[in-house]
Amino acid sequence: MTSAIEREQADLRVLASTPFRSTGTRLRPDMLLGELLTEWKNKTPAPGQQGAHETGTTVEDFIDFAGDIPVAQISGDHLYNFRDAVASLPKAMPLAHRALTFSARVAACRGLPGPMVAPASVKRRVGHLQALLTHAFNQRWIEMNSGSGIRIEGYTKNTGGRRPFLDDELATLFSSDLFLRPEKWSERRESVGDLTLAWLFLLGLTNGSRIEEIGQTELANVKRDGGVLYLDLGADAVVKNETSRRLIPIHDLVIALGFEEYVATLRTAGQTRLFPDLRPNRFDKLCQAASRVANRLIDKVVSHDPRIAFHSLRHNFKDLARDVPIEKYIVEQIMGHAGISTGDKYGVGARLKTLKRELDRVTFEMVDWTAVKKAFASIDWEKSVGART
Repeated sequence: MTSAIEREQADLRVLASTPFRSTGTRLRPDMLLGELLTEWKNKTPAPGQQGAHETGTTVEDFIDFAGDIPVAQISGDHLYNFRDAVASLPKAMPLAHRALTFSARVAACRGLPGPMVAPASVKRRVGHLQALLTHAFNQRWIEMNSGSGIRIEGYTKNTGGRRPFLDDELATLFSSDLFLRPEKWSERRESVGDLTLAWLFLLGLTNGSRIEEIGQTELANVKRDGGVLYLDLGADAVVKNETSRRLIPIHDLVIALGFEEYVATLRTAGQTRLFPDLRPNRFDKLCQAASRVANRLIDKVVSHDPRIAFHSLRHNFKDLARDVPIEKYIVEQIMGHAGISTGDKYGVGARLKTLKRELDRVTFEMVDWTAVKKAFASIDWEKSVGART
């Protein structure tokens, strides 16, 4: 009878006699950046439509800047020099220069006055190339990832360079004509109406939601349960990630301004979305224009500080909720943040009534709500909604 040891020794002799078989190299020394871009777009999971477009634009600019060199020959010097070229461009690009090639753009804008492009924008552009090189390295198409560790001066990783509004800045913003002089609202403000813009700011301040989450809301998802008015960002909502699917109560301060009357007027008019004047861009994002208009208003009436933008309201909400204080898990549930402890994975979270009770404890005292309420009380909702739809 053959023992187990003998069988193992026999197996080893077979393996030792097996000839070496080369599987061939995975390296692709002749792969160009455009080819890598195509491979990256076809990976699983595939990148989003907007991310793929923006990455393609960066690749086009990089090739114009450095030449159509093989990916394996892209060095740290290429990337750092491209980073500096991007950082040399003005924040507000002259319209006549936008159609130029990247190198021509850099040359034409050299020496122009005014603030340069924000570090976060530089990071995003360099990040497009880093993502491609990392994909190539992970597939063993290149031996070294030259995109690793590229530093961006002035970029803050944790907040993307954002900071909350100061109390005086919030007071200034919400005492502007947008909130106190509705009679001055224009029927058309670019592609975003003043009425829509006002509600976006008010909702963003009082519940900390992202602008795209608020802007894409369907009227069918403005609901009431047990006396609580809320937004249902459920299965059909466009959200950043799965943890962002949630129920968001409407703050009493917003209800007092006529939010329910606004919603009822839209329904009577046969509308299906909470903000029907918002139009999707080519990537089906509804709020790109709204974000741009909102940030221009901030620049105009508050400050040109690039660290404050509409998204800063999300930081403000979290800080103000901490000040009350409100339990961390309640704040995270309202804002759509994922918990990190094992206990956070159990249950479905606080009940809607609990969320509403805690949300209303945040009072935003820096805003003159009496003045805003008086202004909104003068609004003819049927006329205002009709002008926008």
